[in-house]
Amino acid sequence: MDPQSLNGDIPSGNLLKFLFGSARWLNRLHGIFFVSLFSLASYHISSFEIMKSLRISPVMVGLILGALYANSFGKDLPSEWIPGIVCCKNEILNIAIIFYGFKLTVQDLFQVGLGGFLASLFIVTSTFFIAFFFGRYCFKLDYELSLLIAAGSSICGSAAILATSSILKSKSYKNTIAVAITFVFGTAGMFLFPLFYRLGWLPINEHIFGIFLGAALPSVGNVAAAGSAISEVVTQNAIIIKMIRVMLLVPFLLLLGLLTSKKSMGGDYDTPLNVQRKSKVVIPWFAILFIVMIGMNSWFRPPLGVVNFINHADKFCLTMAMTALGIETSANKIQGIGLNLI
Repeated sequence: MDPQSLNGDIPSGNLLKFLFGSARWLNRLHGIFFVSLFSLASYHISSFEIMKSLRISPVMVGLILGALYANSFGKDLPSEWIPGIVCCKNEILNIAIIFYGFKLTVQDLFQVGLGGFLASLFIVTSTFFIAFFFGRYCFKLDYELSLLIAAGSSICGSAAILATSSILKSKSYKNTIAVAITFVFGTAGMFLFPLFYRLGWLPINEHIFGIFLGAALPSVGNVAAAGSAISEVVTQNAIIIKMIRVMLLVPFLLLLGLLTSKKSMGGDYDTPLNVQRKSKVVIPWFAILFIVMIGMNSWFRPPLGVVNFINHADKFCLTMAMTALGIETSANKIQGIGLNLI
């Protein structure tokens, strides 16, 4: 370190670099700050009366703003900021889900009941086999890609795809295709299911609709955004059911590891990246911490002011995550993937 730095003479332009130790962290902070500005704008837009009347949340506005930016000025985004945007989409989303545990108690879990757990188990199993069957035998996709799409559709979107790829040692382009397909259908459902419910095309109460959302949509972000467009009751039930599905990822990975071998999968497994992916199994740690937060809120009730602060932080983190997801949504990428599958 420069002796001048030790004496306090740090150039103002290098202050953040000095505090965080590397330009990599500074670039990540740039990306996070960029997403934060979009999220603040989303809050402002969602406060308009027309938005309130339509019950459009900042989460939905953030996703739309991010997608609009990606397909208009996205090419001007500095590449150094991308790690910060990815951080918002992944880590900050996980933090938002963990924070959501402060809105729930063990009593809330019992409200969903055994039927909710069985519904989650049934939807994971049935969706996995249906998606695999259609991918493999109707659309003639290869074995790995079909498994990746089935895992993402049935369990928890991109997190399940990446976890499954670590066992299958699948190539990056297959992971990208699987994530894109899951994202397109998940985003469509996130917008359409609440619309259908408001139009009366789904004649069920909010409790059942929440269970339906939690069981039908692939990613945690999709579920949270769709639920927030209706009510807190819908969001609560949807998140609980969704988190049950997320927790089923662990036994799914264990079972897949037992049933899948290098010989049965075939393909090229010689690259160091593939070897590294096979040895690493992704565990949904945020699901475990989500349960811990529920326990804390059930038996060690924090002060009301602390809970309110955490709830506001949770909503802002979720808005940041959806905004980052929108910024990564390029129509050209989706169209390119679609052409590859035709």
